[in-house]
Amino acid sequence: MAPDGLRPAQLGVVVIGRVILGHVGATVADLAQRGYLRLAEVPGEDQAEWVLTDLRSQASGEGRLLQYEATLIDGLFAGRPSVKLSERGPELVPVLERVRAQIRRDAARRGWLRRWHHDRRTERGDRLLARAQAFRRDLRSLASAGDPGQLAGLAPYLMAFGLAQPPPVNPDSRRLPPRGEQTIPWTGTDRFLTSWLGAFAGCSATPRRGLGRRSGADFAREWSAPRGHHHHATGDHSQASGHGADYGHTGGSHGAIGGGHAGH
Repeated sequence: MAPDGLRPAQLGVVVIGRVILGHVGATVADLAQRGYLRLAEVPGEDQAEWVLTDLRSQASGEGRLLQYEATLIDGLFAGRPSVKLSERGPELVPVLERVRAQIRRDAARRGWLRRWHHDRRTERGDRLLARAQAFRRDLRSLASAGDPGQLAGLAPYLMAFGLAQPPPVNPDSRRLPPRGEQTIPWTGTDRFLTSWLGAFAGCSATPRRGLGRRSGADFAREWSAPRGHHHHATGDHSQASGHGADYGHTGGSHGAIGGGHAGH
């Protein structure tokens, strides 16, 4: 059971001190598990497609929607009963910006991150971090026991913690195991994560003159990186730094996790 019944993105932002694209994807999966939407993988022209169906009108749902969850699900459907994930990417960029800000404010309001320095945890945040790390170790232990069925309900947390590994974009590419451990391929979860990230390929977090929200930028890196961060820097900035090799900031932990400074 997740510490204090917290949602994947709530734990994720405490662990690394910022909101990354994988945290929002994990929130989509969590909303599906709680009955607010349906995720269906269907055949596409070139590859499988994910269709999302709004179930809020008939869902009992597990727990009341948090502000960022309501913003996300409203933005996903934009008044439509169902949507294809591949068609929503560029239109969702402003929604993601609001969701990211709301997750950070939620963490600050709950006393986990500092109000004026959201990348820094409070003492209360450090205590939650310790419980989140223990929860992550428990997930790995369950996975080692070889019982995927027992972990089915925890798939969103596997995504948020970087334990659901998306397949490589280039089949010939090699990944380094993050922090000395192997990630775990989860059928369905890893495919959804790949499609979620792919929906934003070519998008830009910052509109550019003549290009709008589309550019050649790596959206996951641009959107999720700490302010003032340069992606060409060396050091702990490994592609396999904790939350998803080949996707950089889609889940990178940027080295050791702990102490008063979240992330770096």
